[in-house]
Amino acid sequence: MERRFEIEKIEISNLYSLITNPLRRDTLARKQQGVGVVIISDRKILMVQENRKDKKYGTEVDMWSFPAGTMEKEESPADTAMREVLEETNSRITSLEYFGSYFYTNQAIGHIYLGNIDPEPDGLKSNDSDIKNVKWIPIERMLNGEMNLRPFVKEIVMDVTLNGHDSK
Repeated sequence: MERRFEIEKIEISNLYSLITNPLRRDTLARKQQGVGVVIISDRKILMVQENRKDKKYGTEVDMWSFPAGTMEKEESPADTAMREVLEETNSRITSLEYFGSYFYTNQAIGHIYLGNIDPEPDGLKSNDSDIKNVKWIPIERMLNGEMNLRPFVKEIVMDVTLNGHDSK
């Protein structure tokens, strides 16, 4: 049985309303929040290959995604972005720009950033046991369906590239 997932981009005015309205802020606080960082250079995207089964989405080992993770308590989305990129790729972010937020099947909110990195002298590698591989992948290869992608990755990268952020 194939599982269907839905993704919905949150307009910035709606996100602002969720944050500032006390009645809606409680709704936001109850949802799991994560952060993903899309890093593109020379029409290639920095991808990580997971080394674990994700019980929540029923995904298997070896799925590819951009660096991402769950926000820790008292951590801002930007802080989460910087921490996850360092843990998963051994690279430091040199610039970070908010791109948008998405509802995932109305259960979680993902905040997406665009970033640039300064790779460490040792090269791309993960400091996280949940990451099996770190590679620059041509955007076309990632979008053409030949990779085992985590849910929503393709849709988010398509959104990023359609908005002209594919040639940094």
